Amino acid sequence: MPAIPTEGTMAPWAWTKRVLVLCFALLGLALALGMPFSFAWLYQSGDLAVERAVEAQQEGFALYGPGWGLEDRQRLAYGIRLHAARKPAVLVLGSASAGQFRQPLFSRPVVNMAGTASSLPELAAALDQALAVHRPEVVLIGIDFWWFAPAWDAHPLRRADLPAEGAGYLDGALRRPWQWLLQGRISLRQFLSPLWLGMRKDRFGARAQCLGDGFGPDGSWYPFSLLKAALPPEPGFAGALRRLDARLGEFAPCPAGPGEAHIDAFADVYYRIKGRGMLPLVYLSPLASPLSSRLKADPGAYRHLFGLKQALAARGIDLLDASAPETCGIQDCEFLDGLRMGEVASCRLLREFANARPELLAYVDMERVSRTLNEWPGHAFVRDERIDPGFETDFLGLGCRKRTP
Repeated sequence: MPAIPTEGTMAPWAWTKRVLVLCFALLGLALALGMPFSFAWLYQSGDLAVERAVEAQQEGFALYGPGWGLEDRQRLAYGIRLHAARKPAVLVLGSASAGQFRQPLFSRPVVNMAGTASSLPELAAALDQALAVHRPEVVLIGIDFWWFAPAWDAHPLRRADLPAEGAGYLDGALRRPWQWLLQGRISLRQFLSPLWLGMRKDRFGARAQCLGDGFGPDGSWYPFSLLKAALPPEPGFAGALRRLDARLGEFAPCPAGPGEAHIDAFADVYYRIKGRGMLPLVYLSPLASPLSSRLKADPGAYRHLFGLKQALAARGIDLLDASAPETCGIQDCEFLDGLRMGEVASCRLLREFANARPELLAYVDMERVSRTLNEWPGHAFVRDERIDPGFETDFLGLGCRKRTP
């Protein structure tokens, strides 16, 4: 016979019911308070405000750095908005390696949309979208040698389906501040800052607010958290060297040389630019010297790198091959990592272009270029107190000599 509850006791089902009611009440309270807080956090941080960020950047210096992983999703939409607002004379396209070409190096307006392409179809699609809103006078394109390997892209002539503006961005947006807190990406003080401290008015997005990372008014990327890191996550170029040793990803061998379809795909981009009266300038992105040296030691496996300049020249395409950093005098301490050059390295490459192409002199501030190279050799970033008062550290752990306060 089941036990009959006596006075002062409660049946098990009644306890269960009360616990469930309490849990649902706490969940409802958390949703009632948490959702408005998340919305306020995202709004005040500017994470959901591409339009406000672009408007602010037309009035002065401001950074747009949406939350972790979101900068890739928003890069094209942001770049197109900036391109339409600035209507530049010079447009920079390519992978993230070209992200450090900045306005001070140029005498005419520039927009940097590097990072919108990781393949030839994406490069063509980014160009199409940019030209739909404004036609610049010069298009500077940084290409990566692995784009021309079938292992990287088997169908280079396909039409790339780029994400629409905001695609995947709002999904789960209200959870993100809480996720970033639990992941340790933001501190409790930063998480609670909207309650009493507010947010910086010249920063838009979680990364810009919390780390100082973001896109500047010209679209170039400012990696402040990396440049001021006390200790490198990996010394030197260890991550890229591991992939090279394993022949993975961008370092997959291609003994057959650059694909014919890949050359066709790039030639279509190049002559579309030239046919519309613009000046195309193309360079092969530099690699840090340890990577370049290892590739040179095995030329038969990387014919798509060492045969690319000749293959493009056969189509009438002039290429500045900067894959070996010594070509432009680039130092290892001027890289952000093994595959991405910094601001000073970008300055060196721009000087090579200006020396080879006199028509570019009308767009480049050669006095600023010379002063930068004289004052900041061995640095990845040109310090500007209006942007950040900090000094660059030896963030690669290479023993680089950096300026100190």
